[in-house]
Amino acid sequence: EQEMEKQKLLYEQNRLANRGAAETVLLYISASKGENNEMVRRTLQLGISLLHGGNREVQKRMLNYLKETKDVGCFTSLATLMANCGVLDLDTHERCIKAEVLGVGSEGMAGEKNLHDADFIISLFRFCQLLCEGHNLEFQNYLRLQAGSSTNVNIIICTVDYLLRLQESIMDFYWHYSGKETVDAHGKENLCRAISVAKQVFNTLTEYIQVRYFIGKKSLFLKRHDEVIRTQILCVCMCPI
Repeated sequence: EQEMEKQKLLYEQNRLANRGAAETVLLYISASKGENNEMVRRTLQLGISLLHGGNREVQKRMLNYLKETKDVGCFTSLATLMANCGVLDLDTHERCIKAEVLGVGSEGMAGEKNLHDADFIISLFRFCQLLCEGHNLEFQNYLRLQAGSSTNVNIIICTVDYLLRLQESIMDFYWHYSGKETVDAHGKENLCRAISVAKQVFNTLTEYIQVRYFIGKKSLFLKRHDEVIRTQILCVCMCPI
């Protein structure tokens, strides 16, 4: 029964891909110019559905399209979206908490202001993960270097840069609450939301580098992630999911 469901999914994915859905996803992402809007959100969901399970045919279609057109617009849009992804903001959190205590803020404001785009961020990095799901070395390399294109965008480094920004914001919250006996509900909600995002980004990075580390990048990757890993462990201890 499980195999039948898998084959049914593959059939539906390939049927849509044969009608141009795979290329359409890339076109819409490229056309977005990195603007986070409803069309981009729906496009990412479509891409995730097409690639779910690591569909090699869809991956191949997307990679061939990108190589043939040499359009780096998709990559520049992804990089811009990543650069604009939200992180925790301790100052905003504290202001909202004070406003609620004084009765001048709306209920739940502190929880809504921080990482309000968490669902979008998870979708964005899930899509990137699925592009090379299943140890697709060729796509891994293309996310790093678009050979033959006039401009190169290293999506792996863009992902690392976002994770480092997120890590710094988590550390701000960690040190803020480390001297307190308990973590208030809003603080716990924000930390849990950030950890959920971080877990997806970690999964994406893991898929980027499976099979082998990129030449010359292994030590850099390990060095840049050591502090991030420690931070997440600390926050999981504070705010178990």
